[in-house]
Amino acid sequence: MNEKPKSTNISIRMDLDLKRDAETLFANLGMNLSTAFNVFLRQSLRVQGLPFPVKMNFSSSLDTNSPSEGDKSAEREE
Repeated sequence: MNEKPKSTNISIRMDLDLKRDAETLFANLGMNLSTAFNVFLRQSLRVQGLPFPVKMNFSSSLDTNSPSEGDKSAEREE
Protein backbone atom coordinates (compact mmCIF):
# COMPACT_ATOMS: atom_id res chain seq x y z
CA MET A 1 0.00 0.00 0.00
CA ASN A 2 1.79 3.13 -1.27
CA GLU A 3 -0.37 6.19 -0.49
CA LYS A 4 0.51 9.73 -1.56
CA PRO A 5 1.00 12.25 1.25
CA LYS A 6 -2.09 14.31 1.99
CA SER A 7 -0.08 17.48 2.58
CA THR A 8 3.37 18.90 1.98
CA ASN A 9 5.42 21.84 3.17
CA ILE A 10 6.43 24.78 1.00
CA SER A 11 8.98 27.45 1.80
CA ILE A 12 8.78 30.93 0.26
CA ARG A 13 10.65 34.15 0.89
CA MET A 14 8.79 37.41 1.40
CA ASP A 15 9.24 40.79 2.98
CA LEU A 16 8.76 40.59 6.75
CA ASP A 17 6.34 43.54 6.86
CA LEU A 18 4.30 42.01 4.03
CA LYS A 19 4.04 38.76 5.96
CA ARG A 20 3.00 40.50 9.17
CA ASP A 21 0.36 42.59 7.37
CA ALA A 22 -0.99 39.53 5.57
CA GLU A 23 -1.13 37.51 8.80
CA THR A 24 -3.10 40.31 10.44
CA LEU A 25 -5.51 40.58 7.51
CA PHE A 26 -6.14 36.85 7.31
CA ALA A 27 -6.46 36.49 11.09
CA ASN A 28 -9.23 39.08 10.90
CA LEU A 29 -10.85 36.87 8.26
CA GLY A 30 -10.57 33.83 10.54
CA MET A 31 -7.70 32.03 8.83
CA ASN A 32 -3.94 31.75 8.94
CA LEU A 33 -1.46 32.44 6.14
CA SER A 34 -1.29 28.78 5.16
CA THR A 35 -5.06 28.56 4.73
CA ALA A 36 -5.13 31.82 2.77
CA PHE A 37 -2.39 30.54 0.47
CA ASN A 38 -4.36 27.32 -0.10
CA VAL A 39 -7.48 29.37 -0.93
CA PHE A 40 -5.41 31.36 -3.45
CA LEU A 41 -4.07 28.19 -5.08
CA ARG A 42 -7.47 26.51 -5.25
CA GLN A 43 -9.05 29.61 -6.78
CA SER A 44 -6.17 29.87 -9.28
CA LEU A 45 -6.78 26.27 -10.35
CA ARG A 46 -10.53 26.87 -10.58
CA VAL A 47 -10.13 29.85 -12.93
CA GLN A 48 -6.98 28.45 -14.60
CA GLY A 49 -5.01 31.62 -13.92
CA LEU A 50 -4.49 34.31 -11.36
CA PRO A 51 -7.77 34.98 -9.54
CA PHE A 52 -7.43 38.74 -10.05
CA PRO A 53 -6.50 41.02 -12.95
CA VAL A 54 -2.80 41.69 -13.46
CA LYS A 55 -2.01 45.09 -14.93
CA MET A 56 0.97 47.31 -15.48
CA ASN A 57 1.37 49.85 -12.69
CA PHE A 58 3.21 53.00 -13.66
CA SER A 59 3.36 54.24 -10.07
CA SER A 60 6.80 54.95 -8.65
CA SER A 61 6.16 52.60 -5.72
CA LEU A 62 4.44 49.33 -5.03
CA ASP A 63 1.71 50.64 -2.76
CA THR A 64 -0.37 47.91 -1.12
CA ASN A 65 -2.82 50.43 0.34
CA SER A 66 -6.21 51.34 -1.06
CA PRO A 67 -6.35 53.33 -4.30
CA SER A 68 -6.30 57.08 -3.91
CA GLU A 69 -9.58 58.99 -3.99
CA GLY A 70 -8.72 60.25 -7.46
CA ASP A 71 -8.26 56.74 -8.86
CA LYS A 72 -11.61 55.89 -10.43
CA SER A 73 -10.33 52.80 -12.30
CA ALA A 74 -10.55 50.66 -9.15
CA GLU A 75 -14.18 51.67 -8.68
CA ARG A 76 -15.09 50.61 -12.24
CA GLU A 77 -13.65 47.12 -11.75
CA GLU A 78 -15.80 46.28 -8.74
